[in-house]
Amino acid sequence: MKRILSLFLCLILACLTGCGDEAEMIVVNKNSVAKETPDDFKVFSIELGGMEEQQLKDALRDAVENYFITVTIDGFSFPISGAELGMKYNEALDLDDAPERIAKGTLSAADIEKELFDLDESTLPADFLAQDYYSYLQYTIEDAKEDIEAAKTAEEEARKAAESDKKDQTDESAESPENLYRKETLSDEDIKSLEEKLGEIFGSTKAHIEYSKKKKAFESIDGEDGERLDFSASEVEFLAAVKTMQEKVSLSPQKVSAGGEKAEDSDVIKAALERANKYLELEIIYNFNPPEGKGGRETISSGNILTYIFVAQNGLDIEVDEDALSVFSTSLSNKYSQVEVKETDNGDETVTISRKGWETQSSEIYENLLRSLTDCTSDTYEATYKEVDEEKVADKGDIYVLVDLTAQTVYLYEGGIAVFSTPCVSGKVSAGNYTPTGTFEIYSKETNRTLKGRGYSSFVKYWMPFDGNRGLHDASWRGSFGGDIYVYNGSHGCVNLPRSAAKYLFSKVKVGTKVIVTGGLSSLKDAASSSSGSSSSSGGSDSKTTTAASAAPTTTAPVPSSQAEQSSSAEPSSSSETPPESSSESEEPSSPAEESSSNEESGESE
Repeated sequence: MKRILSLFLCLILACLTGCGDEAEMIVVNKNSVAKETPDDFKVFSIELGGMEEQQLKDALRDAVENYFITVTIDGFSFPISGAELGMKYNEALDLDDAPERIAKGTLSAADIEKELFDLDESTLPADFLAQDYYSYLQYTIEDAKEDIEAAKTAEEEARKAAESDKKDQTDESAESPENLYRKETLSDEDIKSLEEKLGEIFGSTKAHIEYSKKKKAFESIDGEDGERLDFSASEVEFLAAVKTMQEKVSLSPQKVSAGGEKAEDSDVIKAALERANKYLELEIIYNFNPPEGKGGRETISSGNILTYIFVAQNGLDIEVDEDALSVFSTSLSNKYSQVEVKETDNGDETVTISRKGWETQSSEIYENLLRSLTDCTSDTYEATYKEVDEEKVADKGDIYVLVDLTAQTVYLYEGGIAVFSTPCVSGKVSAGNYTPTGTFEIYSKETNRTLKGRGYSSFVKYWMPFDGNRGLHDASWRGSFGGDIYVYNGSHGCVNLPRSAAKYLFSKVKVGTKVIVTGGLSSLKDAASSSSGSSSSSGGSDSKTTTAASAAPTTTAPVPSSQAEQSSSAEPSSSSETPPESSSESEEPSSPAEESSSNEESGESE
């Protein structure tokens, strides 16, 4: 009996031991960790399959920070960025152990979508849409008018040149002015139609403020009975698209009849008028006292304040014309700097820049004046000078950026060798928006910046200013770069880059990195000379004096020599140390409307 009982106990113990092993095995299986998200996992339309936890977090953050939506109204398309709408990635979003929780069903795409980002609900989308649409149409109209006028001027200059040279205009081998300068643009009828649309956006029914030359002051203007576009219904549709991170939305604001608003009945108009007239009382003084040479004093006051401010599209706010202010700042720096500059090209190795004297920075002047105008405060500034005595600004050990305006190419030099290059689009010659030549420094690095000026508002992801509000930045609204685009369809003075190239440069340069800008055209007459076979390397109207302009260097960068004719570089890898590879294919092209959109630069520009 004892033997039987003993065997029975051993059997029970064995079973228990085996069961314990099996139970432990089951627990291990239940606690197994899913390291990657399912292959078909999406949040909104963002593909997130096969990602580990950190990859998932990075992908979602990047999607929010780079989000923009293309809005189409009556056949015209323009982009609006999430950053402009106050969209921010929700730092409190809990994605710890996300792949495992997704696999277990305790974390769904809907859960993430609900908390993915915060939106600034204080933004008024109806007014925002109206202003962006207005800005786009205004830029389109002004751009078309400039193109028509520039083409007429160029044709007349070419005709006079042909006559003076006694060329036979019937010679089929000679290019006629029409062939040289023909450029598709809007007709007079198209422009008139757009101007009518422009008037309907805010309409004459709204009271507004404007400057009176007769009174030498801002005054309020009553609205008139009439029609305007009502964006209130579009606002709902637009917000719904943004909250689900759609890439495109078509809106149809309705025309409505409205009575004219009386300025005297509007507290908003009264407040706007009071703010505006305070600008006419400003006096901003800049004193220049270089250690050597002649100094001077420059003043912004009621006599010239309107050069640098304007009434915004809503008819209420005063905005700073950063383009005009940037040109002014550059001119002051040129006028009061006592620096001799010489440039030569050393072929493969480096660009040698000899600079000697006393220099004041245009960027510092610009930032001081911008702050005073933005805050509407009177101030007095003393220009700061630094001594420069450099035989080689761009020495072999330096990292620097070379912008060749003639070749429309930007080069990155490291150790005296061009390690990267990309096509670009610089200032629009036909409109006089020249990119200044000279030697500058990047004085700021920003992401998600909206550049604004008269008639445009543009969101850029990577912003690297080097001269006032002129800088290097991405230009997602452009479908191509390089060539002669800049002559008739250039920027407001900035250097436009493919986004992948801007991203790479942003990762390499620092505040203080030198930017050398050379070459370019000084007029459409030079463009005509270039077209007929002779090149010009003269700088723009805002150029810093140089004794010799460098030609495009021979580069050992890993890009083909024909890349200036290509539209873009490929997107760089996740490592910022890897430059974008050259490619004959452009980045995803913008729609035709986007390419000519007002989003030409923010603050640029452009």
